[in-house]
Amino acid sequence: MATELPDALDRLDAAADALLDTPLGQMDVAALARWSVHFETPEVEVPVVPLLAGQTVAVARDAAFCFIYAANLDTLCALGAGLVFFSPLAGEPVPVCDAVWLPGGYPELHAQTLSACHDDLTVYDVALLGRLPHQAWLAPPSPADHATVERALCQTQARDWQCRPLGALSGGERQRLRPARLLAVEADEMLMDEPLANLDPPHQADWIALVRSLVAHGKTVVSVLHEITLALMANEVGVMQQDRIAHAGPTHQSAAHRGLEAAFEHRIEVHPLRQQRVALPRSLSDLLVFSTALLTTHPTQGVTTCTLNPDWSTPPRFS
Repeated sequence: MATELPDALDRLDAAADALLDTPLGQMDVAALARWSVHFETPEVEVPVVPLLAGQTVAVARDAAFCFIYAANLDTLCALGAGLVFFSPLAGEPVPVCDAVWLPGGYPELHAQTLSACHDDLTVYDVALLGRLPHQAWLAPPSPADHATVERALCQTQARDWQCRPLGALSGGERQRLRPARLLAVEADEMLMDEPLANLDPPHQADWIALVRSLVAHGKTVVSVLHEITLALMANEVGVMQQDRIAHAGPTHQSAAHRGLEAAFEHRIEVHPLRQQRVALPRSLSDLLVFSTALLTTHPTQGVTTCTLNPDWSTPPRFS
């Protein structure tokens, strides 16, 4: 009986009572027999080849992973596998095994507990998950897998803390780990959702350099960004507004800039700055265009003033 329905028996009784008032519920045994179907059982049983002989399968078993059918366990045993059980909800580590089976269930209902219990995965472990599509059934990571993970960690500057547990990472460090796992997949097309969240400007610059390197090597990178100025560094941009694409096209075209401004109800403006484009809030943009003396700082000696050309066509001048 499924434990997620505490009143399951009451529901079955109610269904049986309702069925009693239907033509089907009023049939006697003889009438119901007309609907019976007889299946011939095979006279000779086909022997099961023990393809999993000597292999150990770790099976998650708790309230989060509860759809475990006896026939499936019997099949694994008939194939020669040894079974060990563990509870992710209880924080039990994965036993020594050759494969892990996560049965169906309701892990989404226990996401917070599962997350808290399993922050002991290391940075290297998480990046290694990206190699799963390349590994054969029950096969351990190959030397090529480890080499790819090492390379991905180096590319994302995460190699120095590869042995740290996931729970010890800051939000920014976790964010830098996500591209490492993605790079380990070695896919030709990559989709990144908010890859710059929680990253400070230097690490945002590192991410841009990484993406440009990937593109230079023939990869395609599609990113969902809220950092408009950084989005304008892409080759093409798609502007989403109210669940539809309001504009799509090359970022260097003025149509893309106007499309961005319109999507944000003209509360931002896109301006040229050196060889790039920047998006600024309209109020700040008006201030910058109006004023030529924007920034005054006081270094150790003297006063330095940053002067901007009102039309943004030339770089700032310091005096």
